[in-house]
Amino acid sequence: MLVKKSSSQQNKGKLVHMSFVVSEDLRNTFKAKVSAKGKKMQEVLESLMKEYIKK
Repeated sequence: MLVKKSSSQQNKGKLVHMSFVVSEDLRNTFKAKVSAKGKKMQEVLESLMKEYIKK
């Protein structure tokens, strides 16, 4: 089976798993907003992290 890397995974180092705890309400609200914009939670969180470390 061939797995295509997403644009956020291309030209990157080894991927690692992250896990953290948030309230169910926050997760559900975030998930709904991300989905409404046609995006994936992973790509939005990665974008937010990149923006945060620029500061």
